[in-house]
Amino acid sequence: MLIALFRHGHKDFVTSYLQSPTGMTTFDNPPLSAKGFQQAEQIKTEVAERRLPMPNLIWVSQLQRTLQTFTNVSQFSNCNPIIRAELNCHSSGESAQNFRIRITQIITEISQMSLSNEHAQTVLYLCSHYDWIEEALLQIPCTVNLNSFEYSSWSPAQYLVLNCDQPLWTVQQFGHIRK
Repeated sequence: MLIALFRHGHKDFVTSYLQSPTGMTTFDNPPLSAKGFQQAEQIKTEVAERRLPMPNLIWVSQLQRTLQTFTNVSQFSNCNPIIRAELNCHSSGESAQNFRIRITQIITEISQMSLSNEHAQTVLYLCSHYDWIEEALLQIPCTVNLNSFEYSSWSPAQYLVLNCDQPLWTVQQFGHIRK
């Protein structure tokens, strides 16, 4: 089983407080910027040209920029994104402990899936936020130190592809969509 962990594309820094369809202000839930939409298109191109693996399972947070990041690749791969609240960024009312528990639950779920023959060929694309990824890298059981300088700075549309071999995951690819 492979997992491709992505930070969402470049977001539009909207400062108005217009309401979005989700009831959040656009400040809380900004869409992708023009650059972010270009990055989303480039992710699809990377998949089409086989520089990134083809997903057959896509998880995104509840915020629109994660869904927008994977819209093109979702259409190309004919794989509908599944919205997972566990992938949301740290909310102001959430304790640090609860945030860590939420991330641990997702990593545990992926680890359990990887043990199943049913998921042996699964390629999971997961799109979340900087703080979520930062915490997840501390928890992922990996053959390399994901808390090292090399993996410490995640810009928009950066990704890490991991093989979820048990007990330790292995890095297959680490890159950035530059558009």
